[in-house]
Amino acid sequence: MRNFFISVVLILSALFYMSINSCSAIEDIKEIKKSIKFIYLNGSNANNEKARLDYTKGAYAMQKAIKQTFEQDKFICEKLLLNNTYTIDQTPEVFFWGFQSRKELSSVNDTLSIAKLVSPRIAQSLRSLLAHCMHDAVWVQKGYNIPRVINQLHKSVLDANNQGKKIVLSGHSAGSFVTYEYILHKLKAIDIKNLDKNNLDNFSSYCTCLDAIIDSKLGYQLANGKLILNPDKEQRKKAYLNLGLYTSNSCAPDNSIAGIINFGSPLALFYSSQISGNLASYSLYQFYFVKYLQ
Repeated sequence: MRNFFISVVLILSALFYMSINSCSAIEDIKEIKKSIKFIYLNGSNANNEKARLDYTKGAYAMQKAIKQTFEQDKFICEKLLLNNTYTIDQTPEVFFWGFQSRKELSSVNDTLSIAKLVSPRIAQSLRSLLAHCMHDAVWVQKGYNIPRVINQLHKSVLDANNQGKKIVLSGHSAGSFVTYEYILHKLKAIDIKNLDKNNLDNFSSYCTCLDAIIDSKLGYQLANGKLILNPDKEQRKKAYLNLGLYTSNSCAPDNSIAGIINFGSPLALFYSSQISGNLASYSLYQFYFVKYLQ
């Protein structure tokens, strides 16, 4: 099975290299076009107001370049903009999650200050650099942090969808962890019949997302990432009967995510264990997730 990281590379390759020909010019378009909103997610070492302003400035500059380049690209006009049915928003949305890890980073700084008293200067400098660069990347992967971040991102996705916009998520560095977790948890990539054929024989096929399964208590995701079904048969049946409501509330709306662009991403390093053949815990739903993307 081709893993998700290959899928991201293919998405990027398609967007940037498949074509350099411009769209056929369409002048004097009278109708109001639908639009695509780009949501940018910051990376590591972005915990203060200066970092937010710098990232926002960069996102606006990148959006200007993307809009100009993409709308002149034949392949993108056909596949993403659906032959000029859609246009790319001039103004991006910046989803800045860096402030949320600032409290924990202060604890890191306190510890480094203590170590500074007994460590050689070079060793302390390297330790400080590594701690600050890696802190947010580690922080956002923790099981009690990432759900809060992706649920906040989900509100932005729903707001854009309610305005009739499609969304492209663009994650820089550790921001790509958020885009990965968002689509893993929020895309309707799981057919409920594939979860437990023995106990769900009486139910018809129904596509939902990982978060709807967890939020409805149909299943649980353990700290090690393993997904297990609720052992109580009656609770499981009740959860299934209410799954439509949880799917509406917890999953990304159909066709709302038009694409993902990750850049400067360390996904392959930090998430390599999730697609290894030795980890059966993710194989149950990741297989259908990747198949859904393909």
